[in-house]
Amino acid sequence: MKIISQKREGNKVALEIEAEYSAFTKAVDQTLIEACKDIKIPGFRPGKAP
Repeated sequence: MKIISQKREGNKVALEIEAEYSAFTKAVDQTLIEACKDIKIPGFRPGKAP
């Protein structure tokens, strides 16, 4: 993983992040699984959102 940060005006920062595709998709999938537990959609049981 490679991270480049650049200071901007005031208290702003620009970040450029490079990550391996497999590590990124694994993290996204895990985040979606965790988020689905809290999402409530009418017509679906809690935690069973598509």
